[in-house]
Amino acid sequence: MVEQVDEQDHTVGVVDRGEAIRRRWLHRVATTVCHDPDGRILVHRRPDHVSRFPGQYNWLVGGAVGVGETYPAAASRELAEELGVHTPTRFLSKYLCRGVISPYWLGLHEAVLDQPVVPDGSEVAWHAWLTPVELRAAMYDTTFVPDARDAFVRYQAENADPRGPCHETRRSHRVRNAHTDRSPPSGTGPARLLFPPPGGRGGCVCGVPPTRSSTRPADAPTGPWTRGRKGVGSRSPGRDNPG
Repeated sequence: MVEQVDEQDHTVGVVDRGEAIRRRWLHRVATTVCHDPDGRILVHRRPDHVSRFPGQYNWLVGGAVGVGETYPAAASRELAEELGVHTPTRFLSKYLCRGVISPYWLGLHEAVLDQPVVPDGSEVAWHAWLTPVELRAAMYDTTFVPDARDAFVRYQAENADPRGPCHETRRSHRVRNAHTDRSPPSGTGPARLLFPPPGGRGGCVCGVPPTRSSTRPADAPTGPWTRGRKGVGSRSPGRDNPG
């Protein structure tokens, strides 16, 4: 069950989430941008059997906010359920997302994961850690959940920095988490994330051919984007294993 809300994010009732989606009633969703201690960002692929966005990629981890639950509490709960990590999240902002399948209020958070992730296979089919620059390139060359792509554009604008998105936020996180173990999180097995070179046939991620988006900006990174990535799903890790 979730709280149905209005255009000002005020609660107006309690409804089943499935019904809220079918009737396009506003409700709340909490998501988190997950960084490792080196500032890389977690990207994952949704399983093929899920009803919403099967086989697509996401750089956000999250889900519906429960009845009586705050955005940060829901974000932390989702991290525990989907990644097996227990850590506080930092609330960044919220906005009314019109959504592809249903509108909702989206609460955006950040967290630094200083412990290995153990993904729930029913929620995460594959994962890898990408630098902000690599994520930006991937966003326009692989099949990402549309709402996540829109959130990335907003997040990037709000965290603009010549050294790449998330730099200042990452630095502040490191100060706050200076007492924690600096070992980067590790995946649950080897995998490779392949980006096709411009104009080439290239590779794919976990057997899903990359698609070139018409929304790719003119200044998006170009070049030889093939990167080895350690995660879940193929036979050997790449040279630069991000954990």
